[in-house]
Amino acid sequence: MATRTTNQRKVANRLISEHYARATPKGLKTPNWNSALWRYVDLPKLVSILASNALPLIRVDKFEDKWEGFSAPLSENEYCGFFAKNQKETDLERFERGEQLRKFYYASCWHLSNIESDAMWKLYMSGNEGLAIRTTYQSLIYSLRKAPQEFLIGNVQYTKPSAGLSMLLTCMTKRQPFIHEKEVRVIWHDTDAEQAYRNNDADSVSNTDAKPAVKQFPCDFKQLIEEVYISPKAGAWFGPAVRDLLEKYKLKGVEVNQSVLSGDPPWPKRMG
Repeated sequence: MATRTTNQRKVANRLISEHYARATPKGLKTPNWNSALWRYVDLPKLVSILASNALPLIRVDKFEDKWEGFSAPLSENEYCGFFAKNQKETDLERFERGEQLRKFYYASCWHLSNIESDAMWKLYMSGNEGLAIRTTYQSLIYSLRKAPQEFLIGNVQYTKPSAGLSMLLTCMTKRQPFIHEKEVRVIWHDTDAEQAYRNNDADSVSNTDAKPAVKQFPCDFKQLIEEVYISPKAGAWFGPAVRDLLEKYKLKGVEVNQSVLSGDPPWPKRMG
């Protein structure tokens, strides 16, 4: 766990409580305070985020899965009860305008797990020189304490969207074949840009594609990065290079570990 003073721990706990109070009414499920979160990146990506001193949030429509933020209305017989009419209207708007509305949401994706994942190494590493940043929910939320934007953090749900789902929750829902990702997202809604779009602002309507693909959130990496794990396929030179890079950005105290998937099994040596 990142080293914090008593006062810093109090601030972190307050931020978690305040965030829970904002996230729960919106339907988000938040991780436990000490849940381990992982981000698998290559070396250029690490250099980029450290140099910018910010955590990048990617526009949802720019993710590789083109179904992000998409949801079709339910069948007619699935709408029932007192709020059926309102739920159907919400779903129709989400379907008809969703391709544009999802462009007002940005997210940073993390893998929820107590241990490193062979599947995640293979999914996110295009080459041999990669690493995994390990943090916790508490460290993540505390590291973003100076971000001016009001973000949310929640567990992605892998299921069919339900009736009347908000656009926020649509962007926090994925199809079940992706359940292995066990994703937690930092998500931000650009409400000002969406309001301009809804008000039929000419520039906003015609330039939704021109919106920035990335939003940078000021991040305290000394509090975010608890450990770094070196890719099991990385060469012997890579670990020391990562340590030198972390030291350059005043992160000398971060523990750098070799992946538990590295090396060969310790077979017993045969005699004679």
